[in-house]
Amino acid sequence: MADEINESQNPQGEQEETETEASGFEQHNLKIRTTELGSEMRTSFLEYSMSVIVSRALPDVRDGLKPVHRRILYAMYESGNTPNKPHVKSARAVGDCMGKYHP
Repeated sequence: MADEINESQNPQGEQEETETEASGFEQHNLKIRTTELGSEMRTSFLEYSMSVIVSRALPDVRDGLKPVHRRILYAMYESGNTPNKPHVKSARAVGDCMGKYHP
């Protein structure tokens, strides 16, 4: 239905800019763009997914670790979890990591 309204107002699918009557928009001289929902979702999702892949999903070149692995190792280091100490459950290390360093 939104596409039908959009096409009837703008049959070529071009983006048009219109001013709003809202006082907040008028104060800052902002304009609202009319775009097709599908193309905006594709573009926005692609930008977001690439950002996530680059910042979180790919290992860092310097040490080969992902940020989550680096946080877990640091939490283990802070709690004194080293190979020469007794066994500690992994849930303790993960819980410490999530409690202290999770964004």
